[in-house]
Amino acid sequence: DRAVLGMQKAIGTLRSTQPPAPSITGPLRELLAEIAPTAPGLEVNFQEVSGVRLAPEVERAMIGIVREALHNVRKHANAESVRLEVRRVDDEVEIAVIDDGVGFEGPSPTGHFGLEQIRELAEETGGRLETRSSHGSGTSVKAWIPLASPTSSQRRRA
Repeated sequence: DRAVLGMQKAIGTLRSTQPPAPSITGPLRELLAEIAPTAPGLEVNFQEVSGVRLAPEVERAMIGIVREALHNVRKHANAESVRLEVRRVDDEVEIAVIDDGVGFEGPSPTGHFGLEQIRELAEETGGRLETRSSHGSGTSVKAWIPLASPTSSQRRRA
C-alpha cells in the first residue's frame, strides 16, 4: 500500500512540475507580424482570448488555418481591414477571420485551393469549418477546433 501511495505521490509531483503548454496568443502575434509587411495598408484587428492552451497538433492546425486565411485576404480580397478572433467555446477554440473585401458568390472561387486547405486542416483535428461570403460584402472564415485533437486523446487512452 505504501509503495502505491508513494508512486501516486511521485506521479502527482511530476505532473505539477511540467510546464504548462504555451498559449496560442504568442504564435498568432508572430504570424501577424510576419504577414504585416506583405500587406501594407491592411488593418488587422486581433481579438484574442488569453490562456488558451493547446495540444501541439491543434496549435499547428490553427496557425495553418490563420496563415492561409490571411494569405487569401491579402491575395484575393482587396480588403481594407481584417479581424482575427480567437475564443474558447466549451471544449473548442473558435477561430474567425473576417474581412471587408470584395467577397465571392457561391463555392470557393475556381482555381483557389486555400479554402479547401483550411477545411482539411480543421477536419484533421476533428474540427469543422464554415465560410460565408457574398460579392462586395467580404468573407468570413470560421473554424471550430477541439482543444484536444482526436490523436492526442487516443494517445491518452493507450
